[in-house]
Amino acid sequence: MAQVWNDRETLAIDVVVASKNFSIDAPVKKLNLPRSGASDSVQFTVKPNLFEGRSYIQVELLYRGYLLQSKQIAVLIIPRVGAEIPGSLRPPQSTRITFTTTDLLTNEQLALLPERFLTVDVELDQRDGCIDFRFLDRTQSNKELAFYDTNLQPTALGNAIAAIRQQLQSTLVDGYYGQVEGSVEQLNTWLPKLADDGHNLYRQLLPQNKGGLWADERGEMLQAALSPDTVIQVNPVSGEVTIPWTLLYERNIKTSSRNLVCDHFTEHDLDCTNCPNKNDPKIVCPHAFWGYRYSIEQLPCWTSNKHHSPVALVRQIPNNQPLRLSFNVWRNFKLWREHLPKLEAAGRVDIMVAEEMLQLESIWEEHGKTLDLVYFYCHGGVEELRKPYLELSDERIYSNFLKCYESTWLHHPLVFLNGCATGDYGPESYVSLIDDFLSAGASGVVGTECPVLEAFAEHYATEIFKRLFAGEPLGQAMLTVRRELLQRHSNPLGLVYSLYAAHEIALARSVSHT
Repeated sequence: MAQVWNDRETLAIDVVVASKNFSIDAPVKKLNLPRSGASDSVQFTVKPNLFEGRSYIQVELLYRGYLLQSKQIAVLIIPRVGAEIPGSLRPPQSTRITFTTTDLLTNEQLALLPERFLTVDVELDQRDGCIDFRFLDRTQSNKELAFYDTNLQPTALGNAIAAIRQQLQSTLVDGYYGQVEGSVEQLNTWLPKLADDGHNLYRQLLPQNKGGLWADERGEMLQAALSPDTVIQVNPVSGEVTIPWTLLYERNIKTSSRNLVCDHFTEHDLDCTNCPNKNDPKIVCPHAFWGYRYSIEQLPCWTSNKHHSPVALVRQIPNNQPLRLSFNVWRNFKLWREHLPKLEAAGRVDIMVAEEMLQLESIWEEHGKTLDLVYFYCHGGVEELRKPYLELSDERIYSNFLKCYESTWLHHPLVFLNGCATGDYGPESYVSLIDDFLSAGASGVVGTECPVLEAFAEHYATEIFKRLFAGEPLGQAMLTVRRELLQRHSNPLGLVYSLYAAHEIALARSVSHT
């Protein structure tokens, strides 16, 4: 136990209790785990806000800011002691795990856990349909956990998200035409529009008037406290709402037709030290976008109707040499044949190409146990009744098809969704498929915030795989490529891609040629 406890006699775990249905005296308390023997109990005083009916309490367990597990308690409030409980409302109390990053909380696992300073927990309230956000913040100097929350109606939140994704799509199609090389003129035309929508969403997500602070003041505190390269842990609600976290813009912006991008941003650090434009709200600073300043991991560790059993979060893909790559393509794309030799040049890779469903089935049935990367370079979308699909040259892949491969991907491959040239492809299209990928054994998913044109999609994937094949953690690779596109090519489209996996996810063995 020395690697966790060191010379301490106890290990401090934060327990957070939250509920819209109950008032809680102190929502954050310490659970001290002793070196030996049982711990003391932690007690919370809760008072119902309702006279009667079914209500919910959320309990979360964190170690050094890292969320280990969430559990939902469903309780029945009765109007008086001894009141008759109808059979339809039994059991009067039940619990279920809604999110977990560990299967067994061993000393070794605790020792390897990374530290987090800001965790955002997202939940859908089954009673009123609100999206509930809990911000678990350890950015203060004492690293104590602060707790605050906000509740948003899906319509208002959905409109803000739709606006920024539409602006991102316009930037990609109308501004950059799907090309990699951009210009200062293009950046000045399109980045201020993204910043405006990004700041609107940022203000919506931040808690309103908690502790006497309004959203703008809370935002300024977070901005001052979060250092560049911070990894922000997000625990999203499954299949209901996804947030384009990379597009949040945390600085004030005075919107006008004369907004320009700071012409000094490449000369200064991410804190804009000594930049003459630092406090000018008419100047847009790329460093104020979360996607350039921080790394955001959206952990696919929820439980759902399709994915019941908690699965430990995978941080290392036990890959082969050469790496086994299932490459699934819509053959009418123009660049995919040029893409393959670039992947082969990046590392020792065994690429198994499937243009049609029979080829994919043959590859997965013969090599499924040794796959390290499952790459979809194809169409995708949603049919009526929110039925998501991925499309090869001759046929579409649906949830039922993926379910047939449950527990077969023993190497925990990463799934990379490079969805190109289809109008309705984005996170709401594929996020419900993540359950099926996880059930098959995937370690996580990389996906897009909007449809991506092929020229840019091909370039981005090539740059990411070069770094992944060399052993770089995927979260860091995505952050680096995003910044390089901005600084070298005046191109903001690295903000399109999102990570649904651990920031630290990496290959166990480098397959780079060097």
